[in-house]
Amino acid sequence: MLKIGLGTASRNSSYKNGVLAATRALEQCPDPDAALVIAGSGLEASEVFAGIKSVIAEVPLIGTSSYHETSNLGLVTGSVTVLLMRSEDIEFTVMSHPVTTPVKTAEKMACEYLAAHEGLSGSRVSCLLFGDQKHEKGADYLKGLDGAFPFPVPVSGGGSAGRLHPVDMSELTHGWQYATQGPTRDNLGLLFMKSSDVNTVFSYSFESSFTPVAPPVLCTRASGNIVFEVDGLSILDYLASCLGQDYLKLLGEADFKYQFITSLTDGSGDAGLVISPQKISAASEGVPFFPNVDMSGVTLQLVYMNREEMLQGSRRAAEKALEALDGANPEMVLVISCGLRYLLLLSRVSEEIDMVRSVFGPHVPIVGGYCAGEYGPLYSRYSEVTDRGKSMHGSRQLSCSISIMVIGSRAEKANGISQDYEKLLKRFEEFDSLGFRQSEYERLAVLEERLCSAEAALQSTERTLRNLNRAHFELGQELKSKNEALEQSNTRNEMLRSIIERYTPKNVFRKAWRSVDMGTYSIPDEEWRCVMMFLDIKGFTSFADCHDARSVIREISRIFSPIVDLIYSAGGDIDKFIGDCIFAVFENENAAIECGLEVQRMMKSALADSPFSLRIGINSGRVISGNVGNDTRMDNTLIGDAVNLAQRMEANCTPGCILITDQAFEAVDSAVAQKLNLTRKKIMVKGKSAEISVVEIVCS
Repeated sequence: MLKIGLGTASRNSSYKNGVLAATRALEQCPDPDAALVIAGSGLEASEVFAGIKSVIAEVPLIGTSSYHETSNLGLVTGSVTVLLMRSEDIEFTVMSHPVTTPVKTAEKMACEYLAAHEGLSGSRVSCLLFGDQKHEKGADYLKGLDGAFPFPVPVSGGGSAGRLHPVDMSELTHGWQYATQGPTRDNLGLLFMKSSDVNTVFSYSFESSFTPVAPPVLCTRASGNIVFEVDGLSILDYLASCLGQDYLKLLGEADFKYQFITSLTDGSGDAGLVISPQKISAASEGVPFFPNVDMSGVTLQLVYMNREEMLQGSRRAAEKALEALDGANPEMVLVISCGLRYLLLLSRVSEEIDMVRSVFGPHVPIVGGYCAGEYGPLYSRYSEVTDRGKSMHGSRQLSCSISIMVIGSRAEKANGISQDYEKLLKRFEEFDSLGFRQSEYERLAVLEERLCSAEAALQSTERTLRNLNRAHFELGQELKSKNEALEQSNTRNEMLRSIIERYTPKNVFRKAWRSVDMGTYSIPDEEWRCVMMFLDIKGFTSFADCHDARSVIREISRIFSPIVDLIYSAGGDIDKFIGDCIFAVFENENAAIECGLEVQRMMKSALADSPFSLRIGINSGRVISGNVGNDTRMDNTLIGDAVNLAQRMEANCTPGCILITDQAFEAVDSAVAQKLNLTRKKIMVKGKSAEISVVEIVCS
């Protein structure tokens, strides 16, 4: 169980604010283990600290300055919030150290903590971090912690904030860190919370919320956090193409609606992390980004930060953190938002903390503020954050986000009475406001300033939307043109495919298609057994010599056209046409014989008026299917003695008959062979030193 004391104060005196906030918190938690302080950046830090320590001098303390403070009261400016905590189930350890380098300082503090807390096995450790951001390397704090700890430690918190002004942001990151020894700058403060109690639960969440306005691009040239090129294009030219020539104003220090994101995923979910462009000018060659991480090879996407989406994202963040408690009761909620969100939300900024309050209700203490960069895990459950097997384990320095950390407990409360923190803090506010109310003139001046900021933001939005509409129209026209060209190209490709298929052996075309599907783009050489048929038109050569081309092509097509159909009907494939000869391939001898018989019958019936006759030679055996030629011209052909012998069969065949080698004929079914009018004999063929046995089939 966690015992809480929550006090706020918003007097005109920094010292009194410290005294009152600490006193009010101590009345609720008289024996605290640790104190958390959130104080307005416009207050005198030394006086705030002196006031707090005058009340809780011996309590270890950690905290930060904030642009604006948030609590169950809502959004307040220039106040002090003191949260006191005590628990028998959680061990609190406050540490503070001046920063030498962010990595080494965090690593040293982590090592000191580990040395003092041996045996973390079975314990859960969560950390609050508040550090200076003026070196712009706050992400290195996390590197130091992660490098020292044996497991990823969930880290929540923020960069200490200086004075926030919508135009002059030179003091943006020049804030204060509160520690037990006093307020400091360029300091790192850590609050470790360790628990072995099964009833204690830590949960986390973050949300950025945005609308993508351009496709993702790849950082193709970067140096550290500075990006020079995306997709090979100057990043400044890219920004001009997306946002128009006013992109410097839209991404300048007065307007932050357009940000970039980089996406992470682990297969079960994803996270869009905002990456904020910084310090862009007309003289810039590159764009530096925050957080300060290596941008080489990072994929970026331009997004628009819409206020309604941001507010709904705040609610989702609260709901995710509550759900991740898995039924435990929330006992304390820390909410750290980016200072940029304040400038983006403008008049609706108070609604952000209202979203969180609506989820957790008035009986759960809520503390937080707007800082210079927030920290938080990307997962919501402790088990996932600390699992190095998860791709999004650990914590990140975020930008333009809301980060939430919750402490919960499954244990039953000692009594059924719950503090209504909204009513409690409202009483504090009403007491502090007596005699210190703003004059009407001051109130109107503040409202006028906010109205001017909102009007300037609206004008820039209208200007950008005009550019985007024009760009989208041009893009639509370009896509239409490209789609038409693609459709024409697809039609041409389909026609080309059809032509190539007609001029290519079917077996070769199938192998080529499979090769393309596998991405090899070449037909493999192979060895296989097949049956080969050579078919030649006797006397056609002399016919061609004394007739014109048109007559020759018409006559050979009249003969070949039905023969081609018969070959394919028998399951054969035409390897090539060689003048007035056809070279065909079959899987078995039966198919080849049956096809040859059908061809000769067709020649004697359908083409009985033809002055020509056919010679058909058949052989079977081992062949090599291989690629010959070079990259300029290549053919996939059949090579081997079996091929040559099949051609010799055709050359020695009696016109009107079929001549087949004896060894090939042995594979013909006996039932087929018995029906044939055949003659066995021996012949001499070119390339052979001895006679070979053949079978000549006379076709009736």
